[in-house]
Amino acid sequence: MSPYIIPGLKRAKINFSTTEASEQNFKRIIDVVLSETGVTESELREKRRFRELVELRMISMWAIRNNTSATWKNIGKYFNRDHSTVINAYNTIKELMDTNDRSIMGIVERVRGNL
Repeated sequence: MSPYIIPGLKRAKINFSTTEASEQNFKRIIDVVLSETGVTESELREKRRFRELVELRMISMWAIRNNTSATWKNIGKYFNRDHSTVINAYNTIKELMDTNDRSIMGIVERVRGNL
């Protein structure tokens, strides 16, 4: 038996889901991305890997992570992806923004301007 486990003590179940305000921001970010780009929500969430959709998906994940308290896991669930995919998307967009990638910066600025 591990010395760190106290016999008879039940583990608390902690729910790390987003707050109601964060959920509204989450939905608002998705709506802004959809309205700015003309793609549908189903296109954004599906498994297709066309470059345009992949970039929009990554920007959405980055924006959600920056503007809500949503966890990597919750963001991944929404997009039908693993949390590690969300982390990679976040880091990719961050790096592209640091290098002033014009294609990414244009979309990011439009999304930021509407939040």
